[in-house]
Amino acid sequence: MSTDKTQIFIQLLKDENQIVLNKLYDTAGWKDGINVEKVYHAISQLNNSSIHYIIGYIHYCDNGTSSNYKNALPCLRSSAEAGNSHAQYLLGHMYHYGFGVDQNDEKAFKYYLLSADQGKMVAQLNAAMMIHDTKQDYRRALHYYQLCAKQIEYKIIKNGEYSYKKISNHLIARCTTIKKILNLETKKIAKNPQYIKSH
Repeated sequence: MSTDKTQIFIQLLKDENQIVLNKLYDTAGWKDGINVEKVYHAISQLNNSSIHYIIGYIHYCDNGTSSNYKNALPCLRSSAEAGNSHAQYLLGHMYHYGFGVDQNDEKAFKYYLLSADQGKMVAQLNAAMMIHDTKQDYRRALHYYQLCAKQIEYKIIKNGEYSYKKISNHLIARCTTIKKILNLETKKIAKNPQYIKSH
């Protein structure tokens, strides 16, 4: 069974079957039963952003040691720069928490934003929180919270993924807070047009 799964996985990579790969590596435990050495041997010479992401992700997940993070970095960076949203998110995560790199919020935000703008839900959430908490750009934060909320609502309603309900409640609370702040700012501007020049 392990060999079958490995061969299927290698063929998906060689065929660049992006739709199936996206579903696969968004699924928990997708790496179980795959012979990593055979995958490396079969695909390491192929030049494709999804393949670089997969190799980087396998390194990243392999026991979570600093040496594995460093092995993951060039693969993920190559994939991210080629536009792979999954690699962009993971690079953002590494910079955000200092996994195998010096912790750097600006680089984390850069890669989260690149991934978020391609529609990756968790990147939209992380970008929104960074915009909200550190940059205090409330309108922009609200935009990304709402994008994320739409995807979560779809997962709950269409797919019955109720594990997302807690995140949904958290998003609703944050959006409500931001709307209150924006309403207060609108009232201040209406009362004093000079307010907008000082902010």
